[in-house]
Amino acid sequence: MPAISEQSLIAQIKQGDFLPCYLFYGEELQLIKSRTNQIIARILPKDSRGFNLNRFTTENISIDDVWDIILTIPVLSEKRVVVLDGLAVDKLIKADIEKLKKLVVSIPQSAVLIILVTDKNITPKNCSKLKQLITACSKIGGALEFPLRTAGDLAKVLEQYAKKRGSDISKNAAYFLIERCGREIKGLIVQLDKLCSYACGREITKEDIILLTKPNIEKSVFDMTKLILRGNKKEAIIVLNDLIDSQIEPLAILGAINMCFIDLYRAKCAQMAGEDYRAITDFYDYKGKEFRIKNALRDSFRYSISDLRKCIDELCDVDIKCKTTNLDKRILIEKAIFSMMQGEAR
Repeated sequence: MPAISEQSLIAQIKQGDFLPCYLFYGEELQLIKSRTNQIIARILPKDSRGFNLNRFTTENISIDDVWDIILTIPVLSEKRVVVLDGLAVDKLIKADIEKLKKLVVSIPQSAVLIILVTDKNITPKNCSKLKQLITACSKIGGALEFPLRTAGDLAKVLEQYAKKRGSDISKNAAYFLIERCGREIKGLIVQLDKLCSYACGREITKEDIILLTKPNIEKSVFDMTKLILRGNKKEAIIVLNDLIDSQIEPLAILGAINMCFIDLYRAKCAQMAGEDYRAITDFYDYKGKEFRIKNALRDSFRYSISDLRKCIDELCDVDIKCKTTNLDKRILIEKAIFSMMQGEAR
């Protein structure tokens, strides 16, 4: 059986017709958790979960114990559900991987096994053990990746959710909310809940979103980086102040600035070598965030490699001071911004 789609998983949940084994992985962790809970709720009534629901976490997973539990007959229920939550598949020894591969193809009809790989950095591309497990699970069950959703997919979800709450949000306003708050579905729903409560049944506007939500740090810092490299001190400090006024930690802001300059540096190196974004994404982990390196490639031609190196050196120095001294972190970041624009970092 090939890897299943999310649509087929939703159909199985509605019909109550489940496969013996599921393997969920990817970056959309909230959706992984939600689909897992839906499966559990469909199979087991609340009053039977104490007997028939078994969860193993990363710290206490023993493949032998999982075997024993799966072979245990459920109590007053047709099925038992066993969840391996946060399986660190990359850290399993070869013997345990082989045991797990045998287990997933031998699950009795009285059990459903759900394996959750929740480390976003583990993918079939960089982890052969996960790839082997996907192949084994797909023989009698289904493996499903939950990547970060596209902006278009998220906009549809937001429109539908707003209607359920008795409000409306236009496609343009939904895109603006995504751009401002990021693509993590859990965070977007939290923001939309707040907006729906504020709107009280009317259409949610762009002004509502600006008033009630915090800016996305990645987008704001990306804009700030361009302002720094263009020497626009006033606007760069305005962006910094907006982020700090939104109660975003200075170290988080500094980390995002660092990442933007590293993206630009990698893009500049690729550009100088005559390569495209794939040369970078094949080597570094940008899965679900390819837009970052594409944006960096688009802008990198404007800056010299030496300027980018010196800016990164300045940021590295400030990072060390922020983490090893009691100096005001906001002032240190402001000084770094001025230094990079005044040429002191060059």
